[in-house]
Amino acid sequence: WWIPTVGLGLVVLVLLWGWLKPGPAAQAPARVESVPTGARVMFDGQELAERTPVTLPAMPEGRYSLVLSREGYQELRTELEVQATGPVPLGVLRLVPVVQQAHVPETPPVAVENAPPAQEPAAVAKVRLRVEAQPAQAVVIVDGRPQGAAPVMLEAAPGVALAVRVEAAKHQPSERTVTVGSGPEQVERFTLHPEARVAPPVTPPRPPRQESRAETRTAKVRFAVRPWAEVTCGGKKLGETPFEAVELRVGTYDCKFFNPDLKKTLSRRIEVKAIDLNVVSVKFE
Repeated sequence: WWIPTVGLGLVVLVLLWGWLKPGPAAQAPARVESVPTGARVMFDGQELAERTPVTLPAMPEGRYSLVLSREGYQELRTELEVQATGPVPLGVLRLVPVVQQAHVPETPPVAVENAPPAQEPAAVAKVRLRVEAQPAQAVVIVDGRPQGAAPVMLEAAPGVALAVRVEAAKHQPSERTVTVGSGPEQVERFTLHPEARVAPPVTPPRPPRQESRAETRTAKVRFAVRPWAEVTCGGKKLGETPFEAVELRVGTYDCKFFNPDLKKTLSRRIEVKAIDLNVVSVKFE
């Protein structure tokens, strides 16, 4: 009777382990909110069916374009950055109303003496352009003029093209043309890559010092040893006699002559002269 009980207990443990086992951490979704609400959302080039406020679908790490539009308001363009830790919050996006001019029926011109001068057209609302950079504190240059360390906030008319360059120490600069959109706010991000390490220049070795002419002259030396010996001159072993004449620099040498059979070593100081052949005779007594 205990076998069914043990089996039932194992089933209960397996179910509890499956229920309590922690699952993978879910990435926080990106939330898009606007004032006023009900704006159309164009995300990464595709229009969503929902209107703001809306929760965007999960997405891999990267940057994505985001465009909000609503009748009677200016279009807002920005970017959504998704990092490994999740999307960067956008905050509440505020739409700017479109200023509508009253329609005036056309009338034929009437000549009026001392008519007041015509009024200039209303100034076009400028767009707030925010330039961000990675790493932080990178220098932002717009149309050749430094604007300070990032992030930098600028104002420009819609449709204006700006040459934006971002520089930072030990990083490769980044430059591109930014066209100002029609929205009240626009964000442009620049990511700089570190410079490749450059190996230090290799200093060529110094040429050997030219020795004096007397030190570079050589002459042939032949060793005549009886009966025979191992010859060492100036600490360099020359060989066992008999051997061919060798080339030595002109000068004085301390030579040793060792005969293993006789177990004797003779020491001689020889002078190599600048002649055709120097003959050194050594005889073991």
